Amino acid sequence: MTAFAISLVSILGVIAAFHYLAVTPVIKEAFEASLSGMATVVDKKLTDRQKETAVKSAGLALINATFQIVWRLIACFAVGAVPIVVFDLAGIVSTSATIELMLRWDYIIGTTLALCGAAWLVGRYRGRNRPRSAYSGIDQMTHRIAFAGPGIQLTAADLEDRLFAHSIRETKSEPPIFITSLPRAGTTILLEALNALPSVATHLYRDMPFVMAPVLWSRLSGRFRKGSQLNERAHGDGIYVGYDSPEAFEEVIWRAFWPEKFHGHAIDLWSRSDTKADASTFLDRHFRKIVLLRSNGNGRYVSKNNNNIARLDLLPHLFPGAEIIVPLREPAEHAASLLRQHENFLRQHAVDPFVERYMRDIGHLEFGNLHVPFSFPGFDASRHTPLEPSYWLEYWIAAYQMILERADELHFVTQERVCGQPKVVMGTLCERIGLISTGFDLTRLFHSIPHRVEGELFDARRIAVATDIYRALRHHEI
Repeated sequence: MTAFAISLVSILGVIAAFHYLAVTPVIKEAFEASLSGMATVVDKKLTDRQKETAVKSAGLALINATFQIVWRLIACFAVGAVPIVVFDLAGIVSTSATIELMLRWDYIIGTTLALCGAAWLVGRYRGRNRPRSAYSGIDQMTHRIAFAGPGIQLTAADLEDRLFAHSIRETKSEPPIFITSLPRAGTTILLEALNALPSVATHLYRDMPFVMAPVLWSRLSGRFRKGSQLNERAHGDGIYVGYDSPEAFEEVIWRAFWPEKFHGHAIDLWSRSDTKADASTFLDRHFRKIVLLRSNGNGRYVSKNNNNIARLDLLPHLFPGAEIIVPLREPAEHAASLLRQHENFLRQHAVDPFVERYMRDIGHLEFGNLHVPFSFPGFDASRHTPLEPSYWLEYWIAAYQMILERADELHFVTQERVCGQPKVVMGTLCERIGLISTGFDLTRLFHSIPHRVEGELFDARRIAVATDIYRALRHHEI
């Protein structure tokens, strides 16, 4: 009985040391270092010299991670050995007797089951006081593999091009439709409304994580396809989404082909001179893949990507005939909503680190720890912090002043009018952008949003400036 008690103390010591020394995070770090090296090798956009440098860096990271794992494991087993050796030296129970007990099959099976049960109970207890992640362990592992580096996604896309070459080639290449604005303007609702049309093809949540190879991933994951149960999205704004809900994932492509635009402190705007032939070809082919997957090759690609607000000069050049829709929201309400979402994601990133990882990988850098502003002319991010209301109002002014200068090339839909007269507005919009909406109800998602600007959040003079811009934009409303 004494040997049994000593063995339990030893096991608990190993477990405590394993947790205290953070062995699991270090193992994940080693796994990601190896994936990064693999992604670099298959990345066709890198030169041989760049690959060599990146592989060396990944190799050094892997060596360091391996060393960190080894010494931690040695330390864990040393902690476990201490009670066994101490009781042996004290003449109470010999080391051989304790080890002999711990190697018995009934002991191994019994303690394993007991520890698993204890771990389950602890996890369940903690789960009561901590929000549960929406992503399972398998989901997270698959995501880490897919986003180990651009090379993984690009290689999957290249394989897809070869396997489905004929079908992709036969798919029509119609001018795409882009929905873009600052977040919280109503882009998601507009996308979901248009997605009700059979002639519309969009990205769905099912396309994650291999978003650059949607057709291939659809074939591979078909047998394991989950049901589309709706849950409120992370924004907490009353919008419910499932695996079959449309979402914005194409930003992964923009980041892969224009990495120089993304800095730690800001994201540069795109101009017509930023055209890249290989990127243009890839995007066109990717849009056709979505059309093939969603409407059997006879639809029109619709994109909802808030980051396209920075590409208003480039999009018409890359895609002649494309339509660009910009939803609008009253500036004080809009800026206040941006602030609330920033605070919301700060909380989420603190509770569930994978939420932050997920949003970073798909290019959603709008809020929380990930927030990186666009370099809109006239916007000085150093004047305020994102926790100040004035920051978001100044951001709004700079963004929509830029948009106003390009208003003649865009279609504007105000939240106030589309929620008040959804049938009229959506009918007019579809007519303008060349979509047939007759016989389809596109109004069910639109509802009035209550006024939520509390007190005097913003400087009256800056609100007046923003209001003037908003009124000028409304002159171009459909």
